[in-house]
This record gives sequence, C-alpha cells and structure tokens, in this order.
Amino acid sequence: MVDAVVRTTLPGEKVQAVVASIEDMPFADSEFDVVVALGVLEYANCRGALREVHRVLRPGGTAVVTMLNPLSPYRLAEWFLYWPVLRWVGHLERIVGVPEDRRHGARRSGVRAVPARRLARLLSQAGLVPQEVVFYDVNFLVPPFDKLARRWSRRWRRSPERTLGRGWRRWLGTGYLVVARRPVVEGDRRS
Repeated sequence: MVDAVVRTTLPGEKVQAVVASIEDMPFADSEFDVVVALGVLEYANCRGALREVHRVLRPGGTAVVTMLNPLSPYRLAEWFLYWPVLRWVGHLERIVGVPEDRRHGARRSGVRAVPARRLARLLSQAGLVPQEVVFYDVNFLVPPFDKLARRWSRRWRRSPERTLGRGWRRWLGTGYLVVARRPVVEGDRRS
C-alpha cells in the first residue's frame, strides 16, 4: 500500500509515506486532523493501537477505523467451519501423498477481531468518542458459496453501497467501520 501511495503521488504534493507500527507511531502528539486505520486493528494490540491513534489525533479530530465482524454468520462459518475443514483436507492430502503445492489448507491468520460494542468500549477507554458504526460487506452466503455467487454476479462490484448495512441487516456485515472523535477538553490547544 505504501508503494501504491508513492507511485500515485503527483510531483509537488506534500505526502510522506512511512512504514511503522500502529502501536508506536513516529508522529508528534496531536499531529493529525484525521486518522484512518483500515484493516489493521485486527492484526495489532487493539488497545495499544487506539491509544496511539488518540495520541496523534488533535483534539476535535476524527478517527475512522475498521474491524472484521466476528459475530457475522460469514465470519463464524469461515473461521469455525470452512478453514478447519480446509486444514483437515490438507492434512489428509499430505497423508495420501498429494504434492504440497496442490494441497488444500488455510494458514493461521493471527486475526483478533472484536465485536462492535467491545471496540466502542476500547475506543472510549482510549479517550475517543464513537460517533457512528456502519457494517459493510453484507453477505447472505457463507464460504465457499459466496465465492461461487460472486463469480456468477458482478453486480456487487458496480454497486458497493449495496453492501452497507444498518438496522436488521447489520448482523450480516462481515466487517464494520467506526467513526470516532477526540473530544476537545479545557486546556487543549490545537498545534
């Protein structure tokens, strides 16, 4: 992603690409008006990452973070049925002598996803105030049936907004996005 930013940055634009841990960012306190963390919290120490987001965000600033939804039917089927079955099939294929590059399998991902309510608590504990939660990638199918359906229908790519969920559909979202603000408190000064 950093390489993509560097490649698409026009000459003269003030953009600095930095690779760092979200749990220990090399930026000054209150340096940013907006912090966007997409697809990263589930691979980090969420509590420490959110403390850092709070630290680098100016008072009154906005944080936008995403998380996989561990309570969606899709994720439950993927993590507790589909991937274990692939690992089991790969194990059997190893026993019968299928070449390694032809075996099924699913590596351990290291994902530590938390439900939306817990992430809202973690944001609050870090000093951020959750404003809105939107679930996305609403999926009525579970693996591997979702992949088959997506091959037959490309409509979801032309209208990604159809994959957003609020109300009763939200529990079908495979991920969610939270918008939070760092409150302005007495004594805060904008850098």
